[in-house]
Amino acid sequence: MPVPLTAEQYTHAEDLYWKVMQRCCIRKPGSAKIHLEIEKMVYDGRSDKDILADFSRRYGGKVNLDRVPVARPNADWMLLPAAVTAALFGLLLLRNRRAKASSDPATH
Repeated sequence: MPVPLTAEQYTHAEDLYWKVMQRCCIRKPGSAKIHLEIEKMVYDGRSDKDILADFSRRYGGKVNLDRVPVARPNADWMLLPAAVTAALFGLLLLRNRRAKASSDPATH
């Protein structure tokens, strides 16, 4: 159940969440539960070290106390090669149709 956090507490919980979760796992089952657990622990006033140690103990693995969440750059640029290829293919088709139409004796 969500707890009423201040904006500062929510930002703090979000920072801790990214120290526990990898970006690839945010849509997996259980990630929302972990987020709510962290919010509850922040609401209860537990220290960062205690929260991260608790997750490490319960779920195994290592948590990164120094990890700072970084905004990931937008990956839309990766669509550029496909867009350029599609545009060139379209131009090639258009050129071929015009060439065919100009050489067709029925259109003169």
